[in-house]
Amino acid sequence: MLVAFGLASRDGDDYTTSPALRAFAEHSPDGLDGANALWAHAPAFLKTGTPFRDIDEKPAEREVVYSTIVAGIGRLFAGAAKDLAARIERAPDRVLDIGCGSGVWSLAIAERFAGARVTGLDLPDVLRAFESRAAELGLGDRIGTLPGDMHAVEIPAGAFDLVIIANVVRLEKPDRAGRLVARAAKALVPGGELVVVDALADGSAERARSLAVYALHLAIRLARGRVYTRAQIKEWLAHAGLSEFRDVSLSDPLGTVGAISSSSPDPHDQPEGPTRGPARTTRGALPGCRDRARGRAAR
Repeated sequence: MLVAFGLASRDGDDYTTSPALRAFAEHSPDGLDGANALWAHAPAFLKTGTPFRDIDEKPAEREVVYSTIVAGIGRLFAGAAKDLAARIERAPDRVLDIGCGSGVWSLAIAERFAGARVTGLDLPDVLRAFESRAAELGLGDRIGTLPGDMHAVEIPAGAFDLVIIANVVRLEKPDRAGRLVARAAKALVPGGELVVVDALADGSAERARSLAVYALHLAIRLARGRVYTRAQIKEWLAHAGLSEFRDVSLSDPLGTVGAISSSSPDPHDQPEGPTRGPARTTRGALPGCRDRARGRAAR
């Protein structure tokens, strides 16, 4: 049975852990023991609705949990982060990563663009993983930190060309997620880009199935978090004054991740005459952040 389900490999009379299970153990942030414990809670969750962990809206508890697993999450999404970085066409100078964890998404952008400086915002103990990953990548002199609760810490307004919120909004109930998107939007320079990475997989029945399994996984983990649709996230982005939405498909081991990019208004790009209509949605490469120096020189 273990062989049939891909959990073991057989060589004659000998059985060993399958390559697929070894890969899962390597990439799983909690390891096999943590994953088994969470899924073992599924029957109790289905009967009572009680989550595996009670860390919703509790920064101290979140700090304890995530400080131990964000490095593993970084390894899991390293390929997808490079994929996203490759879609950004113009080099950002200042990047803010809200709920940065290990910084896998923003540091991939810094690797691609030599002039980019990344500020990681997360709880103090979690930021150790961000600093450690940056040092491993040789980027330690190009980062800064904003320690604290992402819902409460002061974020400089109009200070960043690119803001990333990756794998964060699904941890929040709708009103808090919407407010977080609005906080991120205020941090952008005119014409800056806000990228939301989350459980937004689409395009195939297999990815839809993976997303459904992940939605159950998330429901077991948290009381109030949920998988949101692209339409819901775009509604928050529009309410925050952003537009020019771009849907981005990404490849990741779980088959669940996608991204939405949006732009803040730039008064210098407004056409003369009547105002533009509703925000458009496109697919493909991200235009990225504007070259601010070139834009100023042209004006």
